[in-house]
Amino acid sequence: MLGVIYSQFIRPGDVQVVNPKVRIAVLFVESNFHRDIYVAEITDLVRLSRSRFSDLFKSELGKPFIQYLKKARMEKARKLLETTFEPIKSIAVNVGYSDPSHFERYFKESYDLTPSQYRNKYLARRVNKEESKEKK
Repeated sequence: MLGVIYSQFIRPGDVQVVNPKVRIAVLFVESNFHRDIYVAEITDLVRLSRSRFSDLFKSELGKPFIQYLKKARMEKARKLLETTFEPIKSIAVNVGYSDPSHFERYFKESYDLTPSQYRNKYLARRVNKEESKEKK
């Protein structure tokens, strides 16, 4: 189970060896997207000081924890936009943003499109692929 969830966020080749405490932090993020996540609760969970955890996390994954959390939330939102017709407000809440405008701003920073623009573009590409398959 750990490997399956973990592999969704850390692609093969990104990291050679990952510290088990970082794995715990990544799993915690995956299990708690829907709510506020504080560095203090992660450091309590892995029993490291904030500075030691921050240094370890950045050395293992190449980015600070907060930056990783934001990217992981945006990736999860992107997948939900591609695979569901859930309202964007609901997706925002599911990935930990209580304010949809913050969610939209962060999503646009990540993908250069608003969530609704991204979904529309993704669906249009899928329709075009299906149509081209039918023609063959």
